[in-house]
Amino acid sequence: MHRVIIAVFLLSYSHLSFGVFQNVWKGYQSSKVNQSLEISQKITEEEFKFQNDFNDWKFFVNPSYGESNLASLFSFQSQSTKNKTLNFGLSKDSYKYGSFSITHSKIEYDLSDWSTTSLSSFNSETVFETKTSLNYSYDFLDRSLTSSYDLLVAQAATDSIENQINIEKSYLDFFTTYLQAKYQVYAVDLSKSFVKEARRRVKRTKKRVRDGVSRSVDLSQARSSLLNQEESILSARSSLKENLAILENILGFKVTDNYFSKISWKRKTFSHWSSFISETEHLSVELAKKRVVVSDKNLEKISNQNGYKLLFSTAFSANAMNESQQESYSDHLDTKAKELRVGLRLVIPLGLDKNSALKRRISYQNKKNELDLANKKDDIRTRKLSLKERIKFLESTTELANKKVKLSKLTLSQQNKLYLRGQASFEEVIRAEEAYINARLNEKRALLNYEVLIANYAYLNNSIKPFLNNYRD
Repeated sequence: MHRVIIAVFLLSYSHLSFGVFQNVWKGYQSSKVNQSLEISQKITEEEFKFQNDFNDWKFFVNPSYGESNLASLFSFQSQSTKNKTLNFGLSKDSYKYGSFSITHSKIEYDLSDWSTTSLSSFNSETVFETKTSLNYSYDFLDRSLTSSYDLLVAQAATDSIENQINIEKSYLDFFTTYLQAKYQVYAVDLSKSFVKEARRRVKRTKKRVRDGVSRSVDLSQARSSLLNQEESILSARSSLKENLAILENILGFKVTDNYFSKISWKRKTFSHWSSFISETEHLSVELAKKRVVVSDKNLEKISNQNGYKLLFSTAFSANAMNESQQESYSDHLDTKAKELRVGLRLVIPLGLDKNSALKRRISYQNKKNELDLANKKDDIRTRKLSLKERIKFLESTTELANKKVKLSKLTLSQQNKLYLRGQASFEEVIRAEEAYINARLNEKRALLNYEVLIANYAYLNNSIKPFLNNYRD
């Protein structure tokens, strides 16, 4: 249903003033091909959020049951004691700021197996304990988690740029296919007109041969010219069908050459198009920069994973025990019974460095990425300069091609007149006609190449979408 709506919209409005391409362009942006590329970008964004939220707050619940009759210095622990425990709380690990947790415990002790003389101050066989603990730890030496986060950010940025390059490259490929289809429509129409003319010429020449005005060789040449024109139209139609098939596959509905019938294809100056093109560094350069950052962060992470640790930890707990569960909860909030622990733990690895080979490999990769960045900058700069020169050349070429069309048309007209007067051979007329056909095809081919170059220049300046948004047939 979605494709049908798009098709009806495009076919209904294909000849409005904003041009045929804008309708096709809107269809492309709604196509499955473009949607797939855009979804890839969303997947990258969500993957980063998922990885970033991996150390988010976590809620935990831990119910348990136990029986103990272990020997102990304390009478409470030396008796056969059953307990039901419910722990629940929140924990948070972070890439940069250590780990934190808060745990709340409710414990029910069954003292029914105790001897009465051991019950001490408890009158009930059931005692309730409420306990709340706060814990925090931080490693001063091992910064690998911080490097992991920086690596995560850098890799997400790299993936996002790659997706954007793919999207913009697909815009360029689609536009190039559209221009080729537009050129082939023109070539087919031109071939049709000359096939008709070639057929009329065969009939005229046949009559002239019967009347003794022309030679039989002229008729053979006329028929040969007709065959050449029929071959040209078959070739043009084949190329057209190939490009239309690509467009149809993308847009999801049938596209015929009639769709292009109202196109007015004229050259516009580069200064006109440059107003829609921002002179910026291409995303491939930014991608190369991000790859350098990724290799830097990889190296940093490996360096930080050297095994040395200086772990600071602190914990605070408060509890209360009572024969009433509610009173045990209220008493523990007074923090009269409390515990505070602070500690440092130093870990010094012994033995050989197991990461040395990996460090060397990543160092080489880092150096390669830096060289790739320098080469990419030079490549993009050279390509932009080359494109500008070729665009400037084709601007002049399209003007010359237009003049050649006018001149070859005049030459063909003159050769026809001379032939009728017996002052030119039939072969010269055929050659003049072929020159006129080639001049007209070259005129549009130059325009095709000219606009492809401008689109490539817009792409290298991250402006392919603004360019296409403002392209008019």
